[in-house]
Amino acid sequence: MTLPDVRPGQIWADNDKRCEGRTLRVEAVSARHAQCTDLTSAAEGGRTGHTVRILLERMRPTTTGYRLLLHSDGTREEQAHGPAPAR
Repeated sequence: MTLPDVRPGQIWADNDKRCEGRTLRVEAVSARHAQCTDLTSAAEGGRTGHTVRILLERMRPTTTGYRLLLHSDGTREEQAHGPAPAR
């Protein structure tokens, strides 16, 4: 399995419908995990600023995975690859 290109400084969003609205900033990446800081919480008044460790294989746009919002250089994912093709 090819692991996604996860880099420090990127912003990712949680795709799990139970965590809608949760965003994370990647702080560090090891061989298997991304160390991330919670930027926004899924729940009103929820915790932010705490550190979580996520398996790199979960950093994919699946229903229980994560999707890339911003690259470490500040460009949005759509800007880097262009708009999604029409179906």
